[in-house]
Amino acid sequence: MHSELKILICLTCRHALNPELKAVIKHFNSNHCMKGETIEKLHPGLSDRLDQTLEGFNFAPPKEARHQPPDRAPISGIKVRRGFYCPMKRSDGEPCIYPAGTTATIDTHIKNMHRGDMTRPSVDGLEEYPCDYQTLFTGNLRHHFRVRTGLTGLETHPDGARNAYSVFMRQIDSTPSSGSHPEPIMYEELPSLLRGTRWNVFLEPYRNDPKDVVSLVQYPTVQVSKTAGEDSILERVLCKLPDVSTAWMDEVHDYWTGSSDYTQRILAQCPM
Repeated sequence: MHSELKILICLTCRHALNPELKAVIKHFNSNHCMKGETIEKLHPGLSDRLDQTLEGFNFAPPKEARHQPPDRAPISGIKVRRGFYCPMKRSDGEPCIYPAGTTATIDTHIKNMHRGDMTRPSVDGLEEYPCDYQTLFTGNLRHHFRVRTGLTGLETHPDGARNAYSVFMRQIDSTPSSGSHPEPIMYEELPSLLRGTRWNVFLEPYRNDPKDVVSLVQYPTVQVSKTAGEDSILERVLCKLPDVSTAWMDEVHDYWTGSSDYTQRILAQCPM
């Protein structure tokens, strides 16, 4: 239960739920029960206990809660999605910044909502306007709003834990180049993942400066892959690298925070 927004969030699905008891039970049965099982079979009496809990909380109407101000900090518990925003201006002169998951959706939005504006960019040009966005609810209550994941003091993972991947990227990006040349890559020593994707071949020209690699990880685009010729497959694989890296860092963070005090003291090299 998000006390500030007064909404009910499923932390597994990472989106808000209709707080009515029937809707919550239906969500459990549809998304979190094996075939032939129901939440009542797994947890007898849960409906009654849940009904009392929900009645004791003053929820905001979903139709009102779904509207959030743009460029706010990410809402804890809600999935942060990567996409693009509309660079056009509304009729009142204010920036539109409508977000969506693909440039094709943004292009359709521009054609429908900014029909008379002749300055609209091409579909490929829309890749220059990446953003992060969220939606509290799914289905008919879906409403996208742009969020600023880099707001000072608010760089947290949607589940409320610190995003170790973002911290790592900022540290590397702010570290001056050492000026030393990297050792040659020994192909026979590469892990199977690198051999399969051949990321090492793509990254070879950029290994002299870590900041170049950071830029590639942060801002890979489909537009680049269209002009890469034989390396187009490598570019498309590289586009998945931020998600893969984030997932791995989250796994490491979850292991760290979920470990026993004894394990944490060992990892921190603290006296036993």
